[in-house]
Amino acid sequence: MGRDYEIIGWVWMSKDGVLKAKGVDVKLSDDKKGFFYNNKKFPPGLYYLIRRQGRVGLISDELLSSILRYD
Repeated sequence: MGRDYEIIGWVWMSKDGVLKAKGVDVKLSDDKKGFFYNNKKFPPGLYYLIRRQGRVGLISDELLSSILRYD
């Protein structure tokens, strides 16, 4: 109980500066070495926007995988 979450969006950014997103409002950084979500800079990679217990947050693929491993 309390571990339920919903994936409501995703962001993928390559090391070459290609940025794709669905359901997440992000902005490419000026140096194209990351992106901004909620005024916080994230490095390239795969991220998921999740909703859990009424809160929304962007988490990395690695973190989501570790959460799923222990559920």
